[in-house]
Amino acid sequence: MASLRITQEQFESLKSHLFPGDSLEAVALASCGRFCHKGHDYLLINEVLLIPHALCERKTDYVKWPTGFTDDFLEKSAQQGYGIVKFHSHPGYYKQFSKIDDRSDKAFFDAVYGWSDDKNPHASVVMLPNGEMFGRTISYDLGFAEIKRVSVIGRDLKFFDRKPQSIDEEVSLRDIQAFGHGTVSTLSNLKVAVVGCSGTGSPLLEQLYRLNVGNINITDHDSMETKNLNRIYGSKRAHTQIDTKKVSMMKEHLDEIELDVEVTVFDENLFYSLPAIREVMSSDFIFGCVDKVDAKQLLNHISTYYLVPYIDIGVKLKSDGEGGIEEISGALNYVCPGGPSMMSRKAYSMEMLEADALNRVDPETYRARRKEGYMIDVDNPSPAVISVNTLVAALGVNEMLARIHNFRYSGNEDFDTTMISLTEWDIFHTHDKSQDKYLNRFIGKGDTKPLLGMAELNRFNDDLG
Repeated sequence: MASLRITQEQFESLKSHLFPGDSLEAVALASCGRFCHKGHDYLLINEVLLIPHALCERKTDYVKWPTGFTDDFLEKSAQQGYGIVKFHSHPGYYKQFSKIDDRSDKAFFDAVYGWSDDKNPHASVVMLPNGEMFGRTISYDLGFAEIKRVSVIGRDLKFFDRKPQSIDEEVSLRDIQAFGHGTVSTLSNLKVAVVGCSGTGSPLLEQLYRLNVGNINITDHDSMETKNLNRIYGSKRAHTQIDTKKVSMMKEHLDEIELDVEVTVFDENLFYSLPAIREVMSSDFIFGCVDKVDAKQLLNHISTYYLVPYIDIGVKLKSDGEGGIEEISGALNYVCPGGPSMMSRKAYSMEMLEADALNRVDPETYRARRKEGYMIDVDNPSPAVISVNTLVAALGVNEMLARIHNFRYSGNEDFDTTMISLTEWDIFHTHDKSQDKYLNRFIGKGDTKPLLGMAELNRFNDDLG
């Protein structure tokens, strides 16, 4: 089983090239990072090579190109350990691979495997005039296997499922009336990762589950405490008396609803669990419901390297110390590969990142250095109130829905950041034109050593193969 992910920018470039308006087939190649999780191969587009129309022999049902033009690209990809994806068009809306395609793919990918000793899969993908894509992997023995899903990841999201899972229309009737059968079907076939299941994570999970998102994985290493009872859905005082893990409590609560949603949990810190990281990487969407900026940075790296859209959710409640309220606010940051990162939009600083990382790996040294004035204070949690957390979490869920089924008057590019101020009773949003020139070099890289380009994840090098 396999999936392919491509950025919206790459997709739009490909579509313009493959359909120049003359109703003739065209072709392009792409290099891709790869990883495998639970027997499922993921192909992540890194770089696209558009093969000039003038060099090709093009017909309505046939395209041939000079292979010499692609030699440098194939050699570079082989040296970097990348896979190769061949894209071509079917201007006549033919929704399957032809016998000509079969012969072409076998001949081309036999040569591709000859460039290196890499036996991991490559892929061939067809695009139709409406942008719909379907594809197949090509194995080392030149066998074909259908690609389950092609995902287009950007400010807008598209998911092309070859054989989507059926939905329970009785349960989802009202959702279908609101968003249509296609969007509800997409949700039921999605895998969503939620990191943090306390203040905002808990109400967010409740909504995702009742929207019938097909698969939800939750990561949180904390245990239930009495102070959590004011904001975590499904929590009971009994949970606080037996040191219940938050994720275990949340799974028990959700499973009791008895919808057709698979819930997987990890009661570990994401930094120290490769299985938990792999679940996040293999997800179709990420929600970050954590305060720690080193965790936000980790999720931003996953978004870039593995082409996964990510919404960071934050809440700030500041009292005046005299029983009054100085500020109640929330923020949603939508992150996608190639778009503004959490760092480039100044959601946090390098100093905050360094302080959080030190506090995680060596809290004693962090406290000493903070006392001496060398580190900023990052260990001062904001008060949490269920009504505020639920409001911001609901806006986060609707942000995801808008990316899949845009119901807003403005385009999704106008909503990189959404700010909510309850003290001003206002919601406003911004388009962020910033770029993270460092992270953008790693779009679709997939597995690397060290993982995600982060030295502190060297501990996983031996497990990456």
